[in-house]
Amino acid sequence: MKKLFFAAMAVLISTAFFNLADAQMLALKKTVDLGIENTYPVADNLFASVYDVRKDELRNPRIVKHFTKNFADVADVNWYIVENGMIAKFKKDHLAYAITYSQDGSWKHTIKYYAKQHVPEDVKTRVTKRFKDFTIVRAREVQVPEQLHPIYLVQIQKGNQAKIVRTSNMGVTVLQNITLLNTDSLK
Repeated sequence: MKKLFFAAMAVLISTAFFNLADAQMLALKKTVDLGIENTYPVADNLFASVYDVRKDELRNPRIVKHFTKNFADVADVNWYIVENGMIAKFKKDHLAYAITYSQDGSWKHTIKYYAKQHVPEDVKTRVTKRFKDFTIVRAREVQVPEQLHPIYLVQIQKGNQAKIVRTSNMGVTVLQNITLLNTDSLK
């Protein structure tokens, strides 16, 4: 029952998060892990100019420049080919990251995944000020090009009621209201 509940929650939350921006739909597409043993045909046919799986290195200078400028200190990066580009996934400072690039190497967006204990204090304050009886479950920070301030997608909960809220320097907006079937599994 717990697995079914978590699967349903994952679908609902993913739907809310990925409706925010068209670029985020890349993360829902079928991805192909760039393990050398199984991706020669995919990389040769679609992304030879982006990633050389035989040498396990990026070729696209735009991706290399952006990634090394912003995440030079990151180790253990997993690269994924998606329908319209590439995604780099890694962990840094107890946070999971997903960086998405288009096929031409343009940076599309960065998503940081926060467990409730790591949600930034200003985000907690904005959300709990408006939803006093709710507790924060988790959050995602979405940074996109030419946007000075990130957008936060925060999941909050009170009993069997959950909400996905969007918060930024422009305020707090409810994106989705959810009635949970079984709250025992969240304790």
